[in-house]
Amino acid sequence: MQLWLDVQDSDTPCQIDSTDFSSAIDIRFGDEITTDGKRLFDRDGNLIGAHFHIDDPDGQAAARSAVGSVNWLLVECRDWTLIPLENLIADAGGTPTSIAVRLDDSKLIPGAAFALDIGVDAILLGDEEELWQAAAICKSQRLERSDGFITHTETIEQGQLSPVMITAIEEGSTGDRVCVDFVALLNPGEGILVGSSSSMMVLVHGETIVSGYVPPRPFRVNAGAIHSYCMRADGKTCYLSEVSAGDELLVYNATGETRPMTVGRVKIENRPLLLLKMKDVNAHTASLYAQQAETVRLVSPSGIPLSITELKENDYILARVDTMGRHVGAEISAKVVER
Repeated sequence: MQLWLDVQDSDTPCQIDSTDFSSAIDIRFGDEITTDGKRLFDRDGNLIGAHFHIDDPDGQAAARSAVGSVNWLLVECRDWTLIPLENLIADAGGTPTSIAVRLDDSKLIPGAAFALDIGVDAILLGDEEELWQAAAICKSQRLERSDGFITHTETIEQGQLSPVMITAIEEGSTGDRVCVDFVALLNPGEGILVGSSSSMMVLVHGETIVSGYVPPRPFRVNAGAIHSYCMRADGKTCYLSEVSAGDELLVYNATGETRPMTVGRVKIENRPLLLLKMKDVNAHTASLYAQQAETVRLVSPSGIPLSITELKENDYILARVDTMGRHVGAEISAKVVER
């Protein structure tokens, strides 16, 4: 994490230069990096970033739209809250954009330095010793974390599914379950990913199979309990409670092939539920709440739809196992535990 000293309006020597904190200065803002209020430039006048003032949700949206298209994104808030900063850090993960924030209150520095257990890439500070003392401590703590942290390099492709074993099936009382109705027909073998944890989401098959009791609904997935995650077409997760007409979800088949599909309607009804508990080959565990109904089917590793009412302990089903944590649906490198 870099510390930037604001020297834009300084006609006299900065007091920080005469303190022990002078060695913590990485950038002199106003000299090595400048701003015109909207853009950031290096000393040679090259455009290197964008500058945003976030005072409302529209300001946040504008800043988030710049992530991925600039090297640096400097943000300031009139009434500072941490949530916009967390959202920007989550968005910037895996992109070339680094996040810098201007802070004028020493109490806010630790929150920015360790937001989402990741933190910003730079903090712009004024010429007050109290600010630099707090920032220098956080910078040192970040370096200690970096030295002791082993980067996890395993990656899982978006479409990759793997077998997970069912370890328990329990009655889950009743709850609100969600049926997702698409504006186009699902093919046999297709469904969507659903789970109580974003780290392990199960392939729930569409209602494309003929039953002797009810006609098929080849546009529908009886997805699961309302608290569950599902996968959007942009690769982010959302709760089933958030899905509505016009949204695009990612439809999967057993081979991991995907396609986006638009939601036409969502039906939420109170129904009896089953609780499925699962684990993968690395003993990572997760669960799924789904309606106790013969027409709700999961998918075996061989691609065969299996009715949830016929599943047993030690059966295997397909799921997407993810090693990344998520914040508001976006993947982040921080550790997130969901039980």
